[in-house]
Amino acid sequence: MVFGMGYNFKSGNLNIPVNNAFDVAINHDDTWVSTDGDGIFVAHSSGIDVYSKQDPYNEILTDQFYNIHEIYDSYWFGTFNGGVAVIPKESNELTKLRKPASFTYSSIQSAISMSSLGNQFWVGFDGDGLVQYQGDKDNLTPIIPSESYVPKVITALHSQHSNSIWLGSFTEGLFKYAENGELLDHYLPYTPTASGLKHASIWSLESTYGDSLWVGTLGGLQLFNGELFTTPFSEEQMRGRVIMDLEFDGVDLWIGTESVSYTHLRAHETRGNL
Repeated sequence: MVFGMGYNFKSGNLNIPVNNAFDVAINHDDTWVSTDGDGIFVAHSSGIDVYSKQDPYNEILTDQFYNIHEIYDSYWFGTFNGGVAVIPKESNELTKLRKPASFTYSSIQSAISMSSLGNQFWVGFDGDGLVQYQGDKDNLTPIIPSESYVPKVITALHSQHSNSIWLGSFTEGLFKYAENGELLDHYLPYTPTASGLKHASIWSLESTYGDSLWVGTLGGLQLFNGELFTTPFSEEQMRGRVIMDLEFDGVDLWIGTESVSYTHLRAHETRGNL
């Protein structure tokens, strides 16, 4: 969920003044906000906590945090150059997930996408490919899948069914993998495997009803019906735009773009802009 600059969030009687807000999670009366440069803000009844690299006790390497993903009783945060940060919902102790031994000190180690699949947790990195975390929640083991080719820059992950997962890449198209890491499908524009996909850089993925998959690219929004990718909107506002984020609330599909904060759609019809 990409918000951009200058948003103020209200939690109870508290205002959370943040710039570059990236994602938000709600846990009972607590509001968690990740930011791209100002750390993590947590507002609760007694005040606001801030997780930042300025605090030496946090052992945080960065203040750039991306998506928030709920795993077990914790929140996982993708970071810039700091792997995956983990904070339990009922605690203020921040830890970091183990990195694969093959990761080098010179690599970026930026976790930019996450999704769960069965008892596995998939994390996509910017330049370091894919890592699967398996095992007990207190002893998760990082594994790099070796069954099939995996792109190095993984911009989006989305588990649509219990035994497969979609993976969006930068410039390499859209991939679909089985739980064991086997490559099931690969869609790449301007090749025999395109099936109507128009752009090779995928920024966001979301399901709505049935087997439909919405695909946000650097060149607009498409809908995959299980066989073909279509471009269902003729309006200029829905074409040629960078689709930064897609969120389905059970009724409306919310679409974040680089120029309009959010547009929401219902029954394939544009409903309005925020």
